[in-house]
Amino acid sequence: MRSATVMPRPFLRLAFVLFTSGFISLIILADSGHAGGLWSFIASIPGGDKLGHLVLVGTLSVLLNLLLENRRAPFPCNRIMLGSLILIIATTLEEASQAWIPHRNFDLFDALANIVGALCGEGLLRMLPRRHTQSSATT
Repeated sequence: MRSATVMPRPFLRLAFVLFTSGFISLIILADSGHAGGLWSFIASIPGGDKLGHLVLVGTLSVLLNLLLENRRAPFPCNRIMLGSLILIIATTLEEASQAWIPHRNFDLFDALANIVGALCGEGLLRMLPRRHTQSSATT
């Protein structure tokens, strides 16, 4: 009995693809050392870097979990949504890889902000009222 998505599925897919493309573009810019102006702006905001991680990954968590219809991760992690688990693994690996990229540096607090962002996105979805599909309402 899965809940229906909040927005039409084609729009959700498009939103996910566009947001993910932007997210990956930011990573590529940072990895290549071409994001200096953007990083200066973010650094001028108190807590801007961590807030950026939290908001970006939180938004991605909402979109991915909606796209996956709030599906649970497989055992033994079945208390967390699959999309959140995928994001936690992917962003942790990406953050760890920064230790070997010349223009980047590993930051444990960035990794933690990513994890918190993924879980906050999931938490937001859990707080939304559940809407059930027609087939689940008749069974």
